[in-house]
Amino acid sequence: MEPPSSLPKPTDIRISSVVDVFPFDRLTQYGDKIVDVGGGKGHMMVSIAQRYPDADLRFVVQDFAVVVDAGRDDCPADLRHKFEWVAFDFLAGDQPVKHAAAYFMRHIMHNWGDPYCAQILKPIVAAMKPGVSRLLVADVSACCP
Repeated sequence: MEPPSSLPKPTDIRISSVVDVFPFDRLTQYGDKIVDVGGGKGHMMVSIAQRYPDADLRFVVQDFAVVVDAGRDDCPADLRHKFEWVAFDFLAGDQPVKHAAAYFMRHIMHNWGDPYCAQILKPIVAAMKPGVSRLLVADVSACCP
């Protein structure tokens, strides 16, 4: 059975739509750092930095070493001072960045069952500053009736 045509496909959720929907520049009231957990080559954070050039935001992109190394190399030169690239396996332990303004995940949770989602989220929650840090999840889970 095919999913109803009204359901978005995961590929329909483009980076630009996420950047345009959420006011990332307002995160500066909670701090200056956004951590992109499992952020690949940092495309989302680069788009946010470009969309809000005057916001005092810093970006930490976390993923496997080979991936963040490629992202670092691809990052536009004029934005590099705003970025930190960290080799990190979100299933392997404590979140190294504490008290960030936001922890962002895109296209992560839909790939994992509940026990793994809990394993991914627990270190992030422990790293968050209560009442300050935000958890932002941009995910699509389409199912068929």
